[in-house]
Amino acid sequence: MTWSWSHTEEAHATVEEQLQLKAEAANDGDIEAAEWIEVVWSEWVASNWKEDRVSTDLDLKKYERASARAKRQG
Repeated sequence: MTWSWSHTEEAHATVEEQLQLKAEAANDGDIEAAEWIEVVWSEWVASNWKEDRVSTDLDLKKYERASARAKRQG
């Protein structure tokens, strides 16, 4: 997975900052940043985040569907 998650306030702030920087880079044409965002989003969608088991329970079918959707929406 792209990230391992920590749930401290500082960790959340860092993640928010990273996402913002990657989004700005992707909007400026950075393909690598756009692909990184697609992977992170797909992992989040495919994880069992509602039960706080993000890093241990990834549904591969959901990941593949989310990844295809992210690429279409590019």
